[in-house]
Amino acid sequence: MDFRKEKDKDLGFPQIYGFANIIAVLGGALSFLLVFRLNWSYTHWWEARGAIGAYYAKIKDIMVMLVASYDTQESTEKLQVLRRTKVVLKMHSAAVADELSHGGSLYDPKDSALYITDKQISERWINENLDDVELADLKAAAFGSNSIKQYISTPYRVLLCHKWLTRCLNDAIAAGLVQNYEKLLAQQHVSTMLELYHAMVKIKNTNMPSAMIFLIKIMKGTYCCMLVSRV
Repeated sequence: MDFRKEKDKDLGFPQIYGFANIIAVLGGALSFLLVFRLNWSYTHWWEARGAIGAYYAKIKDIMVMLVASYDTQESTEKLQVLRRTKVVLKMHSAAVADELSHGGSLYDPKDSALYITDKQISERWINENLDDVELADLKAAAFGSNSIKQYISTPYRVLLCHKWLTRCLNDAIAAGLVQNYEKLLAQQHVSTMLELYHAMVKIKNTNMPSAMIFLIKIMKGTYCCMLVSRV
């Protein structure tokens, strides 16, 4: 006697022949979709990790080239250029990290509440990470006396810091800190940093295809409902 059929009749469940095969097919399809989603997420993460690593490698290369060409017995002009470049690189990396760790709406000037909060975060970072000497270097004639206010108020801090970095590199070339083939290499590093920044933002804002997400939800719901109906 098939007690399962008797139980189904008592509870009013319809007889579904081949139910185990249906569950197996749905389970296999759902497993494939979940594995595909996991692989897509891992590839997404690894691409972003590579871009971040390359970005910070370019920052280190620029500073190494400048420091290697500096002699402590030389003029103070080179020292000022070196310190300004270090400050700008710190602000550049902080702006990139801040933008990647927050939502895109945080940098929308139309959203006044979030925009004010973002200004407060930037001001607090400057007070905590820059000393008086670095602030004085930042307020030098190369950037203007309102450079701090400009950095805090603008929603495009990365682009502003990139403009400052380009100016610092030109000053370093004029002061003789970067010579010969290092000029072209440093300029390429600065350009690559901006490309990597845009690549990281694109990776952050690229979501999984909506059709795939919808299909996974449908499969999960169907699979769970069929399992519950046979308990």
